[in-house]
Amino acid sequence: MKHLQNQSFWRWAFCLAGAMLALPCVTLLAQPVPGGMGFVEKPKEPVKVGFEAAPDESLEYVVDAGSKRNEVVFVSRAPKETIKGQTKKLSGHLSLNPHSIGEVKGVFEVDWNDLSTGKPIMDEHMRDEPWVNSKSHPKIVFNVTGFEAAEKQPEGGKVLKGKLIGTFAMNGRENPVQIPVTLAYVPGGEGKKGKKVKEALGIKAAFSVALADYGIKGKVMGDKKTVGTAVAEKQKITVSVFLARGADMPAKDTTKKASGKSKSKKKSNPA
Repeated sequence: MKHLQNQSFWRWAFCLAGAMLALPCVTLLAQPVPGGMGFVEKPKEPVKVGFEAAPDESLEYVVDAGSKRNEVVFVSRAPKETIKGQTKKLSGHLSLNPHSIGEVKGVFEVDWNDLSTGKPIMDEHMRDEPWVNSKSHPKIVFNVTGFEAAEKQPEGGKVLKGKLIGTFAMNGRENPVQIPVTLAYVPGGEGKKGKKVKEALGIKAAFSVALADYGIKGKVMGDKKTVGTAVAEKQKITVSVFLARGADMPAKDTTKKASGKSKSKKKSNPA
């Protein structure tokens, strides 16, 4: 009887030891193992950035007039003088599918009266004949008809480089142009501190315009010399513009404000 009890004890001890030795093996098999053994975690999907994160549909973007990023600057570097003019005001819109930007259409406009060199007399002469005839042609207009992406793009995919194709018009003349640009797509949603972020499109451009191509051959005030001696024959232009999704733009207030002072109410006689 005692012999049988000893056998049972040793059998129980061997089973317990075997279970303890098997436990690490089971745990090891439950872990991902190189070569396909065990459970393998699913690879994470890459995070979409830039235009890949945009919806695949035709969208309308309108220049956000309230954005501080909007700016148009022209610089004339001549031997005797450097003239710089700028404005924060420009209008326009673009229609495009972010996944097929080559089919983009739209227009941008700048009013000559909004461009300023900081010198009122110079501004006045710049807008009048024989320089530009701003009374007959008050706006500078860029009609966009397409986009051509550059072969080499920046790493990361956050921006897209290429050329906006279209026509550039001012002073009554219009010429075909291809303007180098950098485009950036900003997805809408919730930003820092819970602030709403507008879905938007940012554009930066840098190009040159030859004045002679647009019939601008003005003369220096009080001098008979031609434009080339006081103003550069080509003007360097840089543009920064921020366009918000059309659906996110605030609606215009069409209500008419009451003119004049409001009539005061007559005080009632307390008698």
